Order: sequence, then structure tokens, then C-alpha cells
Amino acid sequence: MMRRDNVKRAVAAIVIGVSVMAFGDALIKLIGLRFSLWQLYLLRSLIALPFFVFLMRGAQRPVALGWITLRGVIQAVMWGVYYYALLHVELSVAAAVYYTTPMLIVLFAVLFLGERAGLKLLFAVVLGFIGVLLLTHPRVEEFNWAALLPLLSAVLYATAMVLTRAKCAADNPNTIALVQQLVLIACGALGGLCAIFFAPNFDHANPHMQQINSFLFAPWSPLSQLDWAVMVVLAVVSVAVAVLVAYAYQNGPPPTIAAFDYTYVAASVLWGFVFLREIPDLPGVLGMLCIISGGLLALHKRKPKTNCV
Repeated sequence: MMRRDNVKRAVAAIVIGVSVMAFGDALIKLIGLRFSLWQLYLLRSLIALPFFVFLMRGAQRPVALGWITLRGVIQAVMWGVYYYALLHVELSVAAAVYYTTPMLIVLFAVLFLGERAGLKLLFAVVLGFIGVLLLTHPRVEEFNWAALLPLLSAVLYATAMVLTRAKCAADNPNTIALVQQLVLIACGALGGLCAIFFAPNFDHANPHMQQINSFLFAPWSPLSQLDWAVMVVLAVVSVAVAVLVAYAYQNGPPPTIAAFDYTYVAASVLWGFVFLREIPDLPGVLGMLCIISGGLLALHKRKPKTNCV
């Protein structure tokens, strides 16, 4: 059936949703290496799982389970790369580089799905690339390769979204969200077992190798009350983001909602200052503006008047 958009509520939902998401990412950066990636995946998703099961009531069984699972694995890798990046770069920088995703999604749709593009898309991609250069300060003698990890996350996310459009369009979003949680639980369990039995013997004199070891292969230890509180907060954040983002895109024109999706970058700057005392420099601010402008150009489409549900 047809129903009218509720743009004001949809915009409010996306703004709140991505602001909450930025809060969760700031919390992960703040706690640093208190627990491994696999412990985070397993416990957060187990806590959130009942909420996703509740949201899924009445949803159909997966049509393309294999593709949905592959999508979930890609996103699990994506979040792992992004969370590791947060250990090495400022939250606002990681957020802005990650938000090259709209340009990448449109570019991948052109390359792999046969969609058309014009000079506007080319200009948007170039503008986004300039923004990444301004943000990452690629001077050879002091370049931090971790600054490119959010870009790798963006590539993985764009790949997952194009895969969703090409192979998972017949599946209910709630079904996809539930499978995503199950994939994270499986990744957390398997990663934890690998950490126990196959942890590599890294060179402990190399600080970067020590950080990788702690991030991926640290032994699991009992969580303190504070750790459990953080894990519950992160689970609530994941549920809230899923609900609010889904509501936003169901009740407002996607190009309009996607434009307000960039609130994440501003929220990351805010939470980065509140929690971590991070203040972007002038090139960083200009880089963020370039990426946001490029993303809005890539997303610009004629607004539809109604949505079908």
C-alpha cells in the first residue's frame, strides 16, 4: 500500500540515530583495549539479540541466506577495521574518511550494477578524495597508515550495500539485521577460539604488533562491573541505531535522509571533544567539508513524493 512520508520525524530519527552511533564509537575509542574485538562482538550481540528477535516477529524467512551471511561477514570485517582505526586516529578524522561511503556506493553501483553516472559523480569522487588527503596529511616522513583504515572500512561498507541491492533486495530489513547479529556472534565465538589456540607470537618489541595482538588475540578475562555496563550500553546503542535508521529510511525520501546522515561527522567531532578532548585543525575541517559536499553531490536525486511499504 502507499503511505505519505513523515519527513520531519524521519529526519529527527536519522539525526538521533547517527548521533547515538557516534556516541557508541566514541565510547569504544575511550575504553581502548579493555577487551578484544571478539569479546566485543560476542557479548554485545548476545545482549542485543533478544531485541532483534522481537523486531523480527512476523518477518519472512531469509530468501538469500547465503548472500545475507556474506554481507554480514563483510560488515563484521568492516567494523573490526574501523574500531582498530579508532585506536590510532582521532574520532572526527575516522568518521569523516568513513563517510566517503556515499560516493563509493554510487561509484560501485556504476561499475558493477550498470547504473548511469555523469560529471557530477566524477566531481563528487574527486572532491571526496581531496577531503581524504586534507584529513590524513599524507606526508611520507610522518604518514600514519592507520589513517587510511577508515577508507578501507568505507570500501567494505559500500561493497556490502551494493551486495544488498544486487542480491538481498527481496529480504526484510529486520531479517537482515537479525542475521547480522548471528554472524557477529559466530565471528566472536570463532575469533575467541582462534585467540586461545592459534594466537601468533608477535614481536613484543614492536608497539604496533602489540596493539594488534591485544586487539585480536588478547585472552578473554572476566569483565568488571564497569565493563559490563559499557557492553550493555553498546548493545542498546546497536539496537537504537538499527531501529532509528530503519524508521528514517522507511518514512522519508532516501536522498533527504542520507543528507542528514552526515550528522554523524558533526556528532563525532562533538563526542571527540567531550570524551577525548580532540579538536580538528583547519585542514581537517576543510577535509570534512569536502567529503560532506562530495557525498551530498553523489546522493543528489529527485525526491520521491511517497514510499511503498
